[in-house]
Amino acid sequence: MPNPALANVLASYVPRLIQHRVIADPSPIETPASDDFHAAVLFADISGFTLLTERLAEKGPTGVESLARILNEYFGQLIDIIHEYGGDVVKFAGDAVIAVWNIASDDGTAGSPTRADQWQWTMRAAECALRVREKLTNYKAEDASLYLKLAISMGNITSSHVGGVFNRWEFLLTGNPLVEVGIANNLAQASEILVAPSAWKLIRNDSIGEPIEFELKETIAQGGRLEGLNKPSSIFNTPEKPAIPSGVENSLRPYIPGAIINRLTAGQTAWIAELRRVTVLFINLPNLDQSTKLEVAQEIARLLQRSVYRYEGSINKINVDDKGITLVAALGLPPFSHEDDPARGVQAALMIRRELNALGVRSFIGVATGRIFCGSVGNEERREYTTIGNAVNMSARLMGAAGLQDEIIGEHKIPILCDRATYDSAKDAIEFQTIKPQSIKGRAEPVEAFHPLDVKRSIIRSKAELIGRQDEKILLGNALQELSRGAPYQTIVFQGEAGIGKSRLFEDLIRQAETLRVHMFRGEGDAIEKNSPYHAWRPIFHRILGVEEITLQQEFSDDDRSLIHAKVAEALTRIDPDLARYAPLLDVLLPVPISDNELTSAMAGEIRASNTRELLTRLLNQAASDAPLLIVMEDLHWFDSASWALLVDAQQKVRPLLLTLNTRPLSEPLPETFRQIVAAPGARLIRLEAMPLDDVEALVCQRLGVRSIPPAIGSLIREKSEGHPFFAEELAYALRETGLLVIREHEATINESFTDFAELTLPDTLQAAITNRIDSLDPSQQLALKVASVIGRIFAFRALQAVYPIDSDKPALREYMESLTRLSLTLVESETPDLAYIFKHAVTREVAYNLMLFSQRRQLHQSVAEWIETSNEGNLDSYYPLLAYHWSQAAETPETSRNDRIIEKAVEFLDKAGVQAVENNANREAIQFFKDALTLDSRLPKPAGVEEARDRKVKRARWYGQIGLAYYGLGLLPDCEKNIREAFRTLGKPLPKSPWQFALGLIVSVIRQAFHWFVPSRIGSARGRERDASLELARLYELIGRMYFYANETLPIMYSILQFLNSAEKVGASPELANAYSGMAVLSGFARLHPLAERYVERALTVAKEVNQPSNLITVGVVTSVYRVSVGQWAEIRKQVTESKVLCEELGDSRQWGDCTVLLAESAYLSGDLDFGLNLQKTLLDDARKRNSPLHIEWGLAGVAANSVRLGNEAEAIPMLEEALQILEKIPNRASSINTNGELALALLKTGDTRKAKLHAAEALRLARGSSPTNYAMLIGFSTAAEVYFTLWDEAVRARDGRFDAADLRASAEEALTLLHSYKNVFPIGQAYFGYFKGWHESLIAKPTAAMRSWSKALEAAEKFGLRYEEGIVRVKLAQHLESNPTARAEHLARASRLFEAMGMARELEDVRKLMG
Repeated sequence: MPNPALANVLASYVPRLIQHRVIADPSPIETPASDDFHAAVLFADISGFTLLTERLAEKGPTGVESLARILNEYFGQLIDIIHEYGGDVVKFAGDAVIAVWNIASDDGTAGSPTRADQWQWTMRAAECALRVREKLTNYKAEDASLYLKLAISMGNITSSHVGGVFNRWEFLLTGNPLVEVGIANNLAQASEILVAPSAWKLIRNDSIGEPIEFELKETIAQGGRLEGLNKPSSIFNTPEKPAIPSGVENSLRPYIPGAIINRLTAGQTAWIAELRRVTVLFINLPNLDQSTKLEVAQEIARLLQRSVYRYEGSINKINVDDKGITLVAALGLPPFSHEDDPARGVQAALMIRRELNALGVRSFIGVATGRIFCGSVGNEERREYTTIGNAVNMSARLMGAAGLQDEIIGEHKIPILCDRATYDSAKDAIEFQTIKPQSIKGRAEPVEAFHPLDVKRSIIRSKAELIGRQDEKILLGNALQELSRGAPYQTIVFQGEAGIGKSRLFEDLIRQAETLRVHMFRGEGDAIEKNSPYHAWRPIFHRILGVEEITLQQEFSDDDRSLIHAKVAEALTRIDPDLARYAPLLDVLLPVPISDNELTSAMAGEIRASNTRELLTRLLNQAASDAPLLIVMEDLHWFDSASWALLVDAQQKVRPLLLTLNTRPLSEPLPETFRQIVAAPGARLIRLEAMPLDDVEALVCQRLGVRSIPPAIGSLIREKSEGHPFFAEELAYALRETGLLVIREHEATINESFTDFAELTLPDTLQAAITNRIDSLDPSQQLALKVASVIGRIFAFRALQAVYPIDSDKPALREYMESLTRLSLTLVESETPDLAYIFKHAVTREVAYNLMLFSQRRQLHQSVAEWIETSNEGNLDSYYPLLAYHWSQAAETPETSRNDRIIEKAVEFLDKAGVQAVENNANREAIQFFKDALTLDSRLPKPAGVEEARDRKVKRARWYGQIGLAYYGLGLLPDCEKNIREAFRTLGKPLPKSPWQFALGLIVSVIRQAFHWFVPSRIGSARGRERDASLELARLYELIGRMYFYANETLPIMYSILQFLNSAEKVGASPELANAYSGMAVLSGFARLHPLAERYVERALTVAKEVNQPSNLITVGVVTSVYRVSVGQWAEIRKQVTESKVLCEELGDSRQWGDCTVLLAESAYLSGDLDFGLNLQKTLLDDARKRNSPLHIEWGLAGVAANSVRLGNEAEAIPMLEEALQILEKIPNRASSINTNGELALALLKTGDTRKAKLHAAEALRLARGSSPTNYAMLIGFSTAAEVYFTLWDEAVRARDGRFDAADLRASAEEALTLLHSYKNVFPIGQAYFGYFKGWHESLIAKPTAAMRSWSKALEAAEKFGLRYEEGIVRVKLAQHLESNPTARAEHLARASRLFEAMGMARELEDVRKLMG
C-alpha cells in the first residue's frame, strides 16, 4: 500500500540522482547498472573535527552524542546551502560531504554539455563554496572552532549500482573529479577553497585567487586558490526538489541500510539513533576506479556483501577519493547484535582477504571495536545513517597503517590490523600475531595492533563439575539409564534464554554418556550457517560416513575427494547395496560435490528433499541398530528448515533413540516442526529458569578458581545476575579483569583503591548478548522496551502508554507488552486495573536504557516526570524521590542546551526528596539528593537581586548542613565536619581558625547570652528571611559543636554551643532552642556551674515539651542526660533515656536509638550494672553492624569489650578492641581512640602481654596530651591507662629486680593522674577515680597517711555518686592498709565482697575472699 510520508523519509536517505532514477522508472533495481555524466563536484571537509572528536571521545558516550549533535547542526546548514545553490549531496564521508551539480545543456537535457554549460555549473559550485565558507567558517562548537576545507572539480563521473545480495544495492561514484578533490583536500588549509585543474581552467578568468600546482597521477597541472568571483554564474533558476510520488518505496528500499529500514517503516525516524558496541571494518581497495569494468565492480561488491552478511554485519558506506574506494562495514548494528561481534568482524575480514586474494585484488583492512554513536546525520532533506566514535576513527587509522606492513603484505598479500579491544574479545576464537605498536594520527602514543592469522579450529573448555541444576541432572541421568535398558524413544527439550546454562547441562550429559559408553552424536545450530541446509547435522553425518577427519581440511586434493566418495558409497552399501545410487543426495552435507546420476538428476524440489531425509534417516537407524543412540542437538533457534524437518523424521523413525535438544525462547508463531516435536509421545519440555543465588555464588567461585568471594562482591553479583549463570560469570570475569577483584593463591579480595560499585558498567559480552535479544524484536516492541526502561524496573502500563512517543502505535501497545512477556523479557507485576510489568532481569533494563541517546532519555524522563505530577496532583509526597530522579535525568543536558526550567524542577524535587529522606533516617539517600541539588543549582544563573542571592545562599547552606547531618547519622564524622564548614563558608560566616579567634568569639557570645538573660524580649525576635538565616546558623552550630565534642576541643565546643544558643534564641521556641538549652546545660557543667546547668536542663525540657516534636524530645532527653552522668544521677538518666529510646523505636530513628543505647549502656557501666550494660552494648553492636554505622559499631565493640574486661573475659575483649581501632583509623574520634587504647592496654596487661599493654597505654596518653576533658566517657580511657601504669609501677617497686624502669612508669602514672585531676574538675564523678589513684600514688611514694585520706575521700565520692565498682576497689585498698584495725578492715572487705558479687566480678570477688582469709 503506497505511503507518501514513508516515501519522502526514504528518499531523504538517498541522493537526488537516485530519486530522479526511481521517479523515471519506479520498478525496483534487479541488475547492476552504471551511468556516465558530467558534473561539477564540491568536497567540503570539516577542519578541526578530528581534534574535537578526540576531545569529546574522552567524555565517553556523552561526548560522542555531543559530537553527533554538532555534526547534525553543521551538516544541516551545509546541506541547506548546497540545495539552495542547486547541488545534490551524494555522499557523507565521515566529517565530509560530497555534492555534485549534474551538468545539463542549455535545453535542460543530459548528453555532451558545451564548455559554456560546464562553465556555468562550475561557477555555481564555486558560488556555493564561497557562501558555505562565509556562513560556516569559525563555527563555534563546544568551546572549539570548526572550519571547512573546500575543493571543486569538474568532469566525467560514473555512477554505479552494484551488489544486490539480499536485495541490498550500493551506490558508487567514481571518476577523475573525485580523485582531484581528494588531492585538493590534502593540499588545502582550514577555510581555503581549492579549485582542481579540471575546474580552474574553466573559471580562472572569472575568479579572484592565485594559481597553485596539483600533482596528479601522471602530470603536474595548475589549479587555484579561490578568494572570490568577478561575475555571477548565469544560473538564476535553481533546479526544483524532486517530487517523490507515492508507490516508490520498494524502489528506494534497496538503498536504505537494513539497520534502519524497519524502524523507518514503523515511523520511528526520530528514534533511529543509539549508542552501541560495534566492531567497525575499514576496507580500502586502492586499485578500483572509474576504469574498472562494471562486471568486475559487481563481482567485488557481491564478494564484500557476502562476506559481511555471512557474519550478519552491515555495509555502512562506500567512499571514493584519491586513495581509491573505501568500504565501511560494521558488526553489531541493528537488527543483528551478537556477543561475539568482534570475532565475527575478524572472520569477515579473513574471508574478504581469502576472496580478494583469489581475485588478485589489493586491499588494506582495519578493524576496531567500541561503543559508538549509530544514527542519522544531516537534516530532513538529506541524511545518512552513519557511525561516529573512537572505534570508527581507530579502524580508519589502522587501515592506513595496514598499507605500511610490508612483511605482512609479502606473506599474506592483504594486511589486516585489529585494535586491542577487538583482540581481547576475539582471541579465544581467532589466532593472532602481535605486531609492533603503530603510530597513528590523533594519538600521542603508539597504539597496540594485532594481525589475525586464522580461525581457531576448536575451543577447548575445561571440564568442570556442573554446579546446581540437580533436578535436571537427575532427569537426564534417568533418561540415559532408560536408553541403556532399551527404551525405544525419548525426547527432552530444554528451553531457556542465552546463558541460562543449557550448554553446561549438556556438557554434563555428554560426560555421563561417555561414562556409560552410550553411542552418542552431537550437532548444533549456527547463527552464521542458519540458512545452509542440514548444517546442524553435518558433524553427525560426517562421523557416520567416516569422513570426519578429512572434512577438517580447508582444501581437498583429488585423492581426498576420491576417498570421501568411496567412504560414502561404503556406508550406504553396508545398509543396502542399492542405496549407493542415492549418494549424490548427500552432496548437500559434504565438503566436496558428488555429481548427480541418472536417478538423482530426475529428483527436484520436495521429491529430492523427501528422498534426502529418508536416506539420512536410514543412516541414523543403522547407527542406532549398532547400539542405543543418543543425539544431542543444541541451539534449535538457529536451525534451517531442512535441519528441522530431519529432526522431526528422526524423532518419529529412529529407534532406539534419546533425543536431547535445547533452544532459546522461540518467537511467535512457533515453528510447526517445534510444536510437533514437543507434542510427540515421550517428549518433555523443560523451561530453565534462574539458579538459586547460593548456586550462582558457588558457580562464580568455581569459574574464578577461588574458595570464596568477598561478601560485597557476592552481594553485587547476586543483585546484578538475579540467578542467571551467564550474567554472573561475565560480571565475575569483568571484576577480575578490571582489577577490582584480586585473586592470589585461590583467595579473592577487593582492591582497596576501588570504592564505588555503582560506577561499574556491564561487561561487553553481557551487553551484546542482551542487545542481540532486543534486536530480534520488531521496532515497535524495541521502542516499548526502551521507553519502559526509562520509567523503571517496575512500570505501570498507563505510565508507558502516557509517555510512549509515537501516538499511532499506542493502540497496539498492550499487544507489544504481551509479546515481550511471552518472550520472558518482562513479567506481569500486577493485573488489571492496575496493570504493571517488571523487567525479568534488571540488566535487560540497563542495556535497553543504555542503547538510547542521552537526549532521548532526557526527553522521556521529562515526559515521565510531567505525567507523575499531572496524575498525582495534590498527593505528590510519596513521589518526591521518583520526581527527583526523573527531573534530574531530564536536566542532565550539555551546557549549550541548558534548560533552566527543567533544572529548577529537578532542584525543587531533589530538595523535597532530601528533606523526606532525612526525616526517614535514609541518610545515604539524603546525601545523594542534596549533593545532586547543589550540583544542578550551581548551573542556574546568579540571582539578580540582593535578597534573592541571600535566599540562595541560605538554601545552599541548608543543603550542606543536611548533608553533614546525614553523614553524622552514618557515623562518618570527618565528612560531616567538611560539609558543615562548607555551609558556614556559603553563609559568609567562616569558623574561627585559631584559639585567640575562638576566645574572642566566645567573649562576644557570652555577652550576647547575658543580654538575652536580662532582655528576654530579644528571644524570638527574628522574622522572615532573618529567622530562616538564624535557624540555619543554629543548626550548623549545633552540628559543628558535636564535631568539636568528639574531637575533644574545649574552646571550640564552648564557642559553638554559645553561638548555637544565641542564634536559636533569635528564632524563639523551636527544636533548635530546646537542643541549645540542653547543650548549655552540659557546658555549664563543664564550668562547674551546676545550679546554672540545672536551670538550663529545666528550660530545655520546658521548650521541648512546648514544641512537642518527638525527635526533639529524644535529643533533649539524651543531651540533658549527658550532663546528669557527670553528677551521677543514674536513676534519672535511666528513666529519661529509656523514654527517649522508646520514642526512637516508634519513629524508626536508628541513629538516635544508637545514641540512647550507648548512653544507657555507659551509664550502667559507670554505675556498676555490668550485665545490663553488656547486654545493651551487644544489642547496639548487632544493630550497628546491620546498619553499617561505623561509629556505632566502634562504640558497640568498645562497650562490649569494656564490660567483658571488668567481668574477667579479656581474651574475648582484645580482638573486639583491635577491630574498633581499625574503624577509628577511618573515622577519627579522639575520645573513642583514647578509651579504646586504654581498654586494650588494660586487657593486654591482664593477659600478661606487658609490652603491648604499655604501647597502647602510651598511645592513650599521647592522644589525651594537651587537651581538656569534654566527654564524660573519657574517664574510661584515663582510668584504664592509669591502672596499667600504676599496676606496673607497683610491681616495679615491690620486685626491685630491674625488670621495669620504675622511674619511667612513675612518670607515666603521674601523667595519667594529672588527666584524672583535670577530669574531676569538670565531671564530679571523676573525684572517686582521682582519689583512688592519688591514694595509690601516695602509698607508692611512702606517704601512707596521705594515701588513707585520699582513699577515704574517694570512698565518699563513690558512695555519693553511686559508683559501685570504684567503691569496691577503694574499699579493698583501704582494707589492705588497715592491718592494725581488723574490724574496719573486715567491714571494708565484706562490703567490697557484696559489691563485686552483685556486679558479677568473679576475679575481684575471689581476690577479696583471699584477703578475708
